Order: sequence, then structure tokens, then C-alpha cells
Amino acid sequence: APSRIVYNLGGQYKRFQACAGADAATGPTITFEVWVDGQNKWESGLMTRETPAKQVDVDVAGAKELALIVGDGGNGIGADHADWADAKLLR
Repeated sequence: APSRIVYNLGGQYKRFQACAGADAATGPTITFEVWVDGQNKWESGLMTRETPAKQVDVDVAGAKELALIVGDGGNGIGADHADWADAKLLR
């Protein structure tokens, strides 16, 4: 963290799904966000290694761009490892 991964969807998908969580191998304090065409569609809130992973299920029907964003939780980037597990785009 912080990171921003941007995908060009070209309006070809219906849903984005993933399991977002802080990597338990380190001591992170992080946040996750999913943006679709410049609009925030999902937020995790502050997460640590003790926070259970959260399911992400976002409507991306007709969308041109998907951005996956990880923030540092407000205390710097030390040990901030983030996982977007089982991430997929569904048609």
C-alpha cells in the first residue's frame, strides 16, 4: 500500500468479485476501495491482520474502467501488504 490497479473493461462485464483482506504475514493497517468509471462503489473501512477478509461484489455492467485501490490506513506504509484474493470479472 498504497496502490492503484486500473483495468479497461470496455463495457464487457457485469460484475467484479473478490475477497479483500490484510495479509496476515505482516502487521498491516490498510483500506480497500473499488471505483467504477470514477465513482466509489465499495469500501472496506480500516483493516488489520485481525480483520476477517471481506467479500467484494460490485456491479460493473457497461462500465469502461475498474480501479482497485489500497490505502495505507493513515499511518504510513510499513508492513502494509494487501490481498485481492480470488478476484474475477463475470460476463
